[in-house]
Amino acid sequence: MVKKPTYEELEQRAKDLEKEVHGQRKVEKDSKIFKTAVESSINAIGITDLEGKLIYVNDSCVKMWGYNSKDEILGRFLPEFWEGDGILKTIKELREKGVASGEDVGKRKNGSLFFVQFMASIFKDEVGNPSFMFGSFFDITERKRVEEAIKLSKKEWLSTFDAISDWVSLIDLKIRILRSNRAGENFVNLPTEEMIGRTCCKLVHGTEEPIPGCPMQKMLQTHKNETVELYVQEMSRWLKISVDPITDKDGNLLRAVHIVRDITERKKAEEEKTNLQNQLQQAQKMEAIATLAGGIAHQFNNALSPINVNLAMLEIDYPGDEKIANYTKQMNHSAHRMAQLTRQLLAYARGGKYQAKTITINDFIDHTLPIIHHSPNRDIRIKTDLTTEMLNVRADQTQMQMVLSAILFNASEAMEGKGFIRVSTKREDIDEDFSKYLSNLKPGRYVCIEVEDNGRGMDKETRDRIFEPFFTTKFEGPGLGMAAAFGIVRNHDGWISVYSEVGRGTVIRIYLPTIESHEEEPKKPTPEPIKGTGTILLIEDDEKVMNENRALLEKLGYHVLATKTGEEAVNITKTFDGNIDLAILDLILPDMEGGEIYSRMIEVRPNLKVIVCSGYSIDGPAQAILDAGAQAFIQKPLTVVTLSENLREVFGGE
Repeated sequence: MVKKPTYEELEQRAKDLEKEVHGQRKVEKDSKIFKTAVESSINAIGITDLEGKLIYVNDSCVKMWGYNSKDEILGRFLPEFWEGDGILKTIKELREKGVASGEDVGKRKNGSLFFVQFMASIFKDEVGNPSFMFGSFFDITERKRVEEAIKLSKKEWLSTFDAISDWVSLIDLKIRILRSNRAGENFVNLPTEEMIGRTCCKLVHGTEEPIPGCPMQKMLQTHKNETVELYVQEMSRWLKISVDPITDKDGNLLRAVHIVRDITERKKAEEEKTNLQNQLQQAQKMEAIATLAGGIAHQFNNALSPINVNLAMLEIDYPGDEKIANYTKQMNHSAHRMAQLTRQLLAYARGGKYQAKTITINDFIDHTLPIIHHSPNRDIRIKTDLTTEMLNVRADQTQMQMVLSAILFNASEAMEGKGFIRVSTKREDIDEDFSKYLSNLKPGRYVCIEVEDNGRGMDKETRDRIFEPFFTTKFEGPGLGMAAAFGIVRNHDGWISVYSEVGRGTVIRIYLPTIESHEEEPKKPTPEPIKGTGTILLIEDDEKVMNENRALLEKLGYHVLATKTGEEAVNITKTFDGNIDLAILDLILPDMEGGEIYSRMIEVRPNLKVIVCSGYSIDGPAQAILDAGAQAFIQKPLTVVTLSENLREVFGGE
């Protein structure tokens, strides 16, 4: 017999039934909400069985993979929708761990590929057994493109950053390096990675604290770009350091960009340019003074000529008068000193390579030093250090002795107590680059004569003026010594340079072009005044000089035709009814150049012998006339011996 339930039991059963119905309705309701959420999600969602066969996809999944309907997808296996075998590894991981996430490459219906980010998990039933796999997918193709673009841009930026030849670094407000390009390694000889965290003052200057004038310190105060150029002794370089501030939108300093550029070569070029400009200015000044000196010497020679001529005539007219001879001896001595002064002026004016011949430089030094060095200070020692090479130059020996004498005199004067003077010789091969420092001296092989002393030395002002005529640091000086030395060396196609510092002595270097062979010069007999006969055309614009020279020639027995202009000289050669044996032609005339006068006279009288006469040297216009056919050259001031010698040579000893 079945026991009838009690009221309480029926009531409880009714409640349980109601609860069950309510729960079922709730599940149905929750399921409907879940399905709606999944279907409306913008993310692609798919559900597969444990074998990977798709049993559900939402519309976003259909769209993402490029299909038209769910039916084209459902029932197919996951690997069909992915590129490569990465999905198989994901499924394995999902089965083992219950969850998986990552990125993979999807394959659309049309075969195109796209980047997918996914999250997947295993769903279990009521008793805990795996039931199906659930996955959510995101199309990250655009994000990947942006990331790749950023990576490429960063790579390009870093490549550009490292390609900059300047050292560029990012530093904080405590002057510590946060980032640096590769160029910095060449500046501080340290790998880039080891620079990070160090201060720029430590790396550049080797100091713990910023140096005075540090541009970073200035920038911290001004909040503006600060730039400085300085020589860093530790690096032996000139650097240009620039600091630019980095601020936030409110103007607060955050950090700075620190740029270092090596400007050593630029500084050297600027220094070279300045030196060349100074040399040019100095050369122009010396050239102007030389022109003035040459003009003075020319006029001085004209003034000396009558003195020499009249002294010679006194000696000819009164050969046995001792009283007159005593007077003329003193006057001749003074005239000789005055002539020597004009030769120095002409040498400074680059007009004095009178008797150039081949000399061996070491022999010249050995023979010259005992002659020219007469220092009253016995504590001054002269040392020589001569090259073993046989170096020859083409030079006027007397004038080169004048150069060496002037230099040794200055060196001796600079001594205080004991000292030394070292004279050395060596070969120098001057190339085009080095020639720029020697006032554009022509490249080639030179002999360098170096005279070094340990005297007081010179300051810059003295060095710049040492080759000016009559410049001296003493109340009384040697006058034209160094000035003449400058002109002589330049006239020998050489160069003379001075290096000196106060308290550290002086070094003077003379560069002369070398020649290959050593030529022996024939010795000439000492000429004596001789008389002769014949007609001489004297062409001289200075009336006093002309009258004195005419008187001397007449005293020697010649008939003289005299004129002061070139036009008159040409007319005489045309109209004179008789033979003209010789013409003495002054180079400088008021109406015509010596070369033109010569050519016009020779045109009329082709056999006319001509002696060129000038206060300047044989170089230049005089040499051009000699090359054209003139027989000889006489350097003013005239002396009776010189004139006699030239007349004898021109007339062939007659």
